[in-house]
Parts: sequence; C-alpha cells; structure tokens
Amino acid sequence: MASSRRKPSRFNSGSMTDYLISVTGLALLTLFFQQPRLSAGWGKELRLVYIIITAGLILWGVRKPLGYWFPFFQSKKIPHPSGRSISWSGILLIFIGLEFIYWAMQELLTWADPLLLFLLGGYLILWGAKEILLQQVPRLRSTRARQRVMLPRPGIVYLVIMFVMLAGSLLGRSNMLMLVFSLMAGPFILNGWITFTMLKKLDLSRVLPESVMAGERLVIDVTLSNNKRWFSSWLMTMTDDIRNSHEELIAKILFVRIPAKSARVGKYEICLMQRGRYQFGPLKISSRFPLGLTERGLEFNGMEELLVLPRLGRLTTAWRQNSQKAAELVEEEQQRRSAFDDEFHSIREYRRGDNPRAIHWRTSAKQNELMVREYRQSRDRHWVLLLDLWQPENPNQQDILQVETAISFVATICVEQMKKGRNAMIRVVTTGENVSDWRGTATPANMESLLRDLAEVQSGTKPDTTQLVEIAALSRSTNTQILLITTRPLNEVTSEVSDEKNIVTQLQKTVGNDLLVVPANQETLQRYFEIEPI
Repeated sequence: MASSRRKPSRFNSGSMTDYLISVTGLALLTLFFQQPRLSAGWGKELRLVYIIITAGLILWGVRKPLGYWFPFFQSKKIPHPSGRSISWSGILLIFIGLEFIYWAMQELLTWADPLLLFLLGGYLILWGAKEILLQQVPRLRSTRARQRVMLPRPGIVYLVIMFVMLAGSLLGRSNMLMLVFSLMAGPFILNGWITFTMLKKLDLSRVLPESVMAGERLVIDVTLSNNKRWFSSWLMTMTDDIRNSHEELIAKILFVRIPAKSARVGKYEICLMQRGRYQFGPLKISSRFPLGLTERGLEFNGMEELLVLPRLGRLTTAWRQNSQKAAELVEEEQQRRSAFDDEFHSIREYRRGDNPRAIHWRTSAKQNELMVREYRQSRDRHWVLLLDLWQPENPNQQDILQVETAISFVATICVEQMKKGRNAMIRVVTTGENVSDWRGTATPANMESLLRDLAEVQSGTKPDTTQLVEIAALSRSTNTQILLITTRPLNEVTSEVSDEKNIVTQLQKTVGNDLLVVPANQETLQRYFEIEPI
C-alpha cells in the first residue's frame, strides 16, 4: 500500500558519491591537523572556517543515515517530477578535486607524489561532472541496475561491537578478544555474500495504465524475475517511488521466495487524489536475508509516467433546471434552413398543406408522384464553456480546492453531454498559467481526449481573458449555450460597477443575456454539483 513519505521507515544510506564526499572530508580534516604546513600563514578565522567546511562535508555524506535518528537531517524538498535538480554532491566533488590539484601545484604535501594528487583531483572532478550531467539529463542514466549497500540498525550495532573487540585486542594484546572479533566477522561477511548472490540476475518491472481518474483505486502489478540457474532469492522487498510536484509517496511489496528460473507477481494498491502527471520510479529491490546484519539492493531505472484525470461528480437537479431555463431557444422570425435549426430527415409523399417549395422534383419524376423533403427541428445545443482559473499569488488550501472543484464541474458537464451521444459541438477554453482550447463533438469517443486536456491545465495569478471574450463573440448564436465558470472572488463576479478589466463585464457586453455565469465558490457549486466521498 502506498503512503506519504514523512519519515524513513528503515535505515537509509546514501549513494557512493555521498560516502566519497564524507571520506574525502575526513581526509581533509585529518591532513589539516597532521600537516601544519597546509595552513601556514592562515589566521584563526580562516582555520575555523576550514574546520567547519570539512566537518560539513563529513555530515553531508552521511546525512541520509543520520536522518533515521535525527529529523533535522531529513530532506523536506520533494523532487521535481522530471527528475531534474541541482546535484550539490557533484559540485562539492568538483571543488574538492580542484583543492587537491592546487596542493599538487604548490607541492604542499612533501610526502605525496604531485602526479598522484593530480590524478586524484582529476578523478574527483570527472565524478562530480558526471553526477551533475546525469541529474540534468536523466535519459543518459544507464539502464542497468545499480548496486546499493545499506546498514540496518542491528548491523550498525553489530559493527560497533566488532570494532570495540578489535580495538580492545590491539590495545590490550588479547588473543581472546581477537578470536571473538574473528567469530563475529564471519557472520557479517557471510550475510553480505548471501545477499549479493541472491541479487544477481534479478529483473523487476511494473505495468501501468495510460491514465486513471483522481480518487480511483488503482492496483499495480509488479513482476520480479529470478534468472539464476540454481539459487532462489528470499525475502525481497520492492520499493516504488511515486511523486508529482506536490507530494511524494512510497509503495512496498514483500516477495517471500522467488525460485530459480521463475518469476513472481506482486500487487500494490494506490489512490491518487491530485490531478496531473505522476512519475513512478526508480524501482528498488533489497534484502537482508538471512541474518539482517547487512542490506544490499538494486536500483532499476524503470521511470514511467501516469496521467491522473480530473475527478467526476454528479450534477444536481438545481443545475439541470437552471441550465434548461437559460438555454431556451429563441425562434428566428425569418425561417431558414441550417444544420442546427431544420435538419433534413427524409423524403416522403406529398400531403395536403405541405409547402410547395419543399417538393423534390427529381424524386417526384422517378416515382411519378409528388414527393417532398421532410425536416425535423433540431434542439441539440452547442456548448461553449469558458473556464477562468484565477488564483492568488499565495493560495491557501481553500483556493486550491476551489480550482480543482471548478475543473471537475466542467468535466462533469461535458461528460454528461457526451453520454447523450448527440451531434452537438462542445468547446472548452481554459485560461490560467496558459491558454487551452479543446473542441469536438458531443460523443463518448471524445471523453478521454477532453479529460486528458483538463488534467494538465494549471491556474494562474494573471490569466489571459482576452481569448475568452473573442471566442465568446465568435460562438454566439441562437443554439449555443455560453457558460463562464470563474474562480475569482464573488465580489468581482457579482459587482454591478462597470469595470473594463472585469471578465464578466466584458463578456456581458459581448454576448448579452446569452451568458450564464457560475462563480466557483463553495456555496454555489454545492447547489449545482456533488462529488461522492471515497
């Protein structure tokens, strides 16, 4: 089951890059105290700054393990769905590499070969550049699974006791303590070898749908394949990261046993409540079997995206009555034939009282009797929905909920019209961060396309309402219902004062009384629209 990530559920180790930074920081701090020549001519302030920086490097490398016990070290930032961010570890490695090269050029370490320092500095610079490049261009990452080594809490305690025994045997010249150390080292090494062997030739994959509706429970299948010839894999824990721009979730599955040359399928259930794109991955598999002293894992590059469609609700009786009243057709004085007034239906025999102008002479000549065209008046209405997604610069939870409810309201209106399967046209124009314009016939086949378009619209602090006014003016007709749904404050929508910047005032000047305005506040939408609780 997927849940929000608030606190690490297990000891979480960093990457090899993090550990390299920590070890390098420890080496720099040791050289500072062991080689006074490096800091010759430095003042007290500069020495203090150097100590703080090197100590910071040590803590940076082990910040993820420390986050298990100290929440201060836990990262509060949610990664961007695209996977792109600044690699501070890479930047730190580049600066450390430059420092080693500086020492080599100045020959500050007399006991070290300058060529060795040059090679070490260049290696650190290349490693840092690689980390930055991979973070900015995720597609360059290798598709091969990456090895991960972690120490759970029992493993750390066990390792500390081992080193205490080792230190005691060396300082006290005790063979018995050395024997105890050796006996403890055996299980630790054996545990690491078994987990390493079990992780060989494993493959992990998942199956995602193209889209899912917000609030809908989704079951995802994950397949773990063991391609080894002889050995089974035991107690494998699969971890899948799920994130968007607002939240980060984590899902886990435990595979008890995967025999050799076989596969097992696990499932986890998740309910995504926010509209938009979610990114899944990377997939991780890990095991502590059999003793739980060491944990090894593999990280697969299985990154996939899932589009979450806006949640649908139910239109109330009050909405149906209000929209029906606003959409009463006004018959034109001059009768005309058009695609949406009198539509051609069939040809039939002439009856007394029929309009002579409706006689179809060619068919009459063939049938040797008068035949007339029969028309039926079409009451199918076109819908033009104008969605004004305004939001303040610092929105609160109520502002965000208002935007999402307005989008769900528009989506529900369109789906209701499409379910009727008529040939009327629907046009949805959205203004917010960008302008989106969708149009199509009111048929069930177009539901998916419309919902996918609404899934990615975003609100904005200064929506461009110019296109709304232009489209409303072009769409005005006797058989078109124009509807404005706006998230602006109620006092702007209901204001009787003429304001050239007011979107409602501009539209009323353009289309007159043909405009139906629905403020997207909680009170109004509760009368017209209901979302069933999950």
